[in-house]
Amino acid sequence: MTGLPARLAAAAAMADATQDEAQAVAALRPLFQDIGWLTEMAAKAATALAADPLHSFGINASTSGALQQMVLASGPRISVTLCAFSGGGGDAPPRPSAHAFAGHRSLLRIVSRDPLDGRLAIMSRRTGLCRDRAVRLPPGRTFDLDERRRALWVSPPDRQALFLRARIARRPSPLIASYALGQSEPQSLANGDDGLARSLAMVAVLRALGHAPPVCSLRALLPRAHGAQRWTLMREMLAADTAAAWPDLSAMARTEPDSAVRAAARRLIDRIAPCPA
Repeated sequence: MTGLPARLAAAAAMADATQDEAQAVAALRPLFQDIGWLTEMAAKAATALAADPLHSFGINASTSGALQQMVLASGPRISVTLCAFSGGGGDAPPRPSAHAFAGHRSLLRIVSRDPLDGRLAIMSRRTGLCRDRAVRLPPGRTFDLDERRRALWVSPPDRQALFLRARIARRPSPLIASYALGQSEPQSLANGDDGLARSLAMVAVLRALGHAPPVCSLRALLPRAHGAQRWTLMREMLAADTAAAWPDLSAMARTEPDSAVRAAARRLIDRIAPCPA
């Protein structure tokens, strides 16, 4: 967080250090209520660019379609992001037929002058069904979303819009569940743990290069994975050291909560039993 405004750096560090979700939100909320620190950042950035058009700000940025994101602060638990968003005109996008619930907690504030239109999806506590309704997001107001039962879809505006977003990750990282409107069962599930996704990718690369991690290291990742990922990890464990991973495979065949993975473990045991020496 080097070079960040003192308010941003202090709030982000405090939010990242606590395991209490309410305390993390309380640390970050003042950044959304008074964005003077963001104005300060913009003034310093303008001065730096005037002196050097190729100045490096030390901030990670990414572009995905009409959305540009700059990560202003991040840690294992929190992130604070400034986003630029534009639809470039044209016909209004269709109403979404499904919404993804990420399971974390987020704060959002429109920084630009115009309101944004969108839809707020809600998982009903009474019926369990996914519904949505039209919403207008006025600038200057802080929106607090519990993403276990709330999901926000923003319609691309005609003119570029800026919004500030913070996310407080829940641990263990919940699955991202996509629900069709009017449905109570998810269409799809995906792991929202970016760190685990990177670890799994690196494990595959290292094995291909002949440097597979030891079984004990792979075993430590199992509690963070969901069903399909646990099976991927188990196959990596067996490839690294079949004998050392055999007790884990046996436990998976007995107690794995995902029935498809449990059945796959049983089938594999039937094929390769008895346990190799």
